[in-house]
Amino acid sequence: MLIEAFKRKLTFLVGTSLTTGEKNVITWAGIHHKTSSHGGPHGYPDPNYLDNLWTELAERGITPD
Repeated sequence: MLIEAFKRKLTFLVGTSLTTGEKNVITWAGIHHKTSSHGGPHGYPDPNYLDNLWTELAERGITPD
């Protein structure tokens, strides 16, 4: 389903970075991805990740069907 989101151009957008405040940069478009395998706010383990991900994808019209 993440591949479908990418194909539909729902993964990234050009906007203002939430972390640096820089404008006109490539940013995440609201579908959360895990970028660390060592924990922390953007990594595993995260027991709610898949439930949150399915919700974010469904909100954008991407479902397993």
